Amino acid sequence: IKGIYSILLDETKSPVDVYIGGTFGFSAASTNHKNLVYNVAKWDHAAKDWGPIGKGAYWRFSPIDKSIWPEGYPGLPAQPIYGYPTMLTELFPRVRCLAMDKQGNLYAGGSLGILDDNTDVTKRVEAYGIVKYEKAKDAWVPAAKSGGVSRDVFQMTWLDDTRLLMTGGFLYSEDYSLLNNVAILDTSSGEFSTIGGGLHKDNMAHVYACNVAHTVHEDGYWFGGLFKYAGAEKNASYDAPIESYFVAHYNPKENLDPNAGLEILPNAGLEGITGNSSKSMSLTLEAKGIDPSVGEVIWYQQSSTSIRQVGKGLTYKANIRVSKDMKSAKYYAAVQRKDGTLGGKIPVIVKIHPPK
Repeated sequence: IKGIYSILLDETKSPVDVYIGGTFGFSAASTNHKNLVYNVAKWDHAAKDWGPIGKGAYWRFSPIDKSIWPEGYPGLPAQPIYGYPTMLTELFPRVRCLAMDKQGNLYAGGSLGILDDNTDVTKRVEAYGIVKYEKAKDAWVPAAKSGGVSRDVFQMTWLDDTRLLMTGGFLYSEDYSLLNNVAILDTSSGEFSTIGGGLHKDNMAHVYACNVAHTVHEDGYWFGGLFKYAGAEKNASYDAPIESYFVAHYNPKENLDPNAGLEILPNAGLEGITGNSSKSMSLTLEAKGIDPSVGEVIWYQQSSTSIRQVGKGLTYKANIRVSKDMKSAKYYAAVQRKDGTLGGKIPVIVKIHPPK
């Protein structure tokens, strides 16, 4: 949908500089080429009109266009899927949020794609989800070393002079580092870092984005969105993390995880059996680090259809029916604090060793 989706005010200037971002191609009702301002514009107080931010985009650049825009298309064009590049389509990119650093460089986040289509792919400059307007070059460049993120960036907030908190509907950075819809971009290095494993829902997040929004307060960062879980172990992101439906809180100065301090002790596993029958065996699972005055360890067992609670305390005697060729049995442990908060279920694997 054509429109303005973000407004940024630079109140360090007088009069105040006004920037807008969204889905638009021209600064006026007329499609005269002089009014071309792709997706990001700045109000020119002297001319009393909108002007483009940046230049030098040459994707699908025709010889006819070269005489009109010798320095490339103005503004922030991102490649539409079809149609002549100066014509808006329903698939046109969308700038959802803007942020400016103290050097006057502008960051744009949203539904953004490839910045050029150089036929030599080794020279192609790509950026997804977030890009940077480099004031010294008067041009848009990738904001991150990885090339951006997998899907839309909805919101950005400065945490300090160089750290930019980002949320949206992205799962990965473009180098396939798991972010789960929340990340901090270090603008001095161009590197992303995750926040506690991020926020996600289930394997449908690739289809239906979580659309995470945030606000920053003295007690940390608050998040809202279409997520079910907070935090994820990067190699087992769907292994029952903390349930947190639609709202979550992250405090960078304090560990709010109910499982804080919990340590699961290694177990020896069980010996497998031969033959076609099965055998009941027992094994004690142990944990430490949780004082009873603070909370209690809850043990769970996974079956083929569900995860059910099976015990409480620092130890649990697991009764396991071992059958031929069985590789492992899976349990979980979590801490329930005195205030009722329950930590994420941490996997506890009982290996079934080959029979001697």
